[in-house]
Amino acid sequence: MAEPLVAVLWLNYNSSRILDVVAESLDAIASMDYGNYVLVAVDNASSDGSWEAVARRIEEHRRRGLRALTLRLPRNTGFTGGMNAAYRVALRLRARYVAVLNNDTIPTPGSIRSLVEAMESHSCLGAVQGVLLNRDGTVQTAGNFHSELLTAHMAFYGRSRGDVPARPYPVTYASGAYALYRVDAVRAARRDNRLYDDSVFAYFDDNALGLALWGAGYASALIPITAGMHLESATFRRQGARRLYYTSRGHLLAAISAGTRYLAAVEAAYARKAALLAAMEAAGRAERGSSAAVARALRDYRRMAGRLHALPRIRRGYRRAPLVAVKPQEALAYAALGRPAMGALRRRLEAAIPALPGVDELCTPRRG
Repeated sequence: MAEPLVAVLWLNYNSSRILDVVAESLDAIASMDYGNYVLVAVDNASSDGSWEAVARRIEEHRRRGLRALTLRLPRNTGFTGGMNAAYRVALRLRARYVAVLNNDTIPTPGSIRSLVEAMESHSCLGAVQGVLLNRDGTVQTAGNFHSELLTAHMAFYGRSRGDVPARPYPVTYASGAYALYRVDAVRAARRDNRLYDDSVFAYFDDNALGLALWGAGYASALIPITAGMHLESATFRRQGARRLYYTSRGHLLAAISAGTRYLAAVEAAYARKAALLAAMEAAGRAERGSSAAVARALRDYRRMAGRLHALPRIRRGYRRAPLVAVKPQEALAYAALGRPAMGALRRRLEAAIPALPGVDELCTPRRG
């Protein structure tokens, strides 16, 4: 039987600082142990010479047999816009699956095959991921979860690889650093020719899609393979106020889109954060523009939420997906102190994972 086509979606933007990692990522893609995949590499109008280096590396691998298509965009459209451009190419190729892969992620050779096999065996799965590691070999994420506050939690972060359960289990959403999506499921969740909303730019993408998939009747799951290593947040790491705006707005968008009962607590936490940053800026202890970035996120997110294409399915998915429970007193503390009880929530999550249903159970139709 012919292997289904996988399009590997890979995005570059001003990556000259990490060209060694970028090259390692491309080399690993070219070495994947799977017979039917194509790399779709998109550049987001880089201005630092990195795309020229990337294009040369891809051409070297193409001469050795890598199937690859490249596309350079005329302006920076963010993670969402760049990945949507790659996704539209995948649709034209009639790919059955798309793998979203950050340019600072180094996949293991057999990861695509294992993820495809899981998808082919379980038609209810819309997205899967494997275990992603930090450089030191500890776990970065063994599946991503939202709490009821819409805070994000990477399961088993910083733990030993051996601590991850050796069975598949459901997750709120698959990590956008490296995840495999079923194209038919994405079509059902999005009902357009996009993976994400273009206007979002960044930091409301993999989580929104994961919730929309649950809302469309598809599950997301962790497959217990080591899928690769991810150098976290390489693109945005040094973009302080700008990154703060997108991360704040993304969390607020997630909260209002999901319809959480704790939206007021999330809003109060960010209002407190903006005030605290303003005081710190005045004292020279925070980057200028930080408080304005959070205040702008608070101003913008409600307007943007009304334009999200998959909003009904995101809200439905929030009611269906596995979430980390939050006690009312914890939400009140978050509103007052501006930070959630991350340690308690992480421990609650990891204690709950062994009791989550297996993938076979998720994919068995219920009677009655």
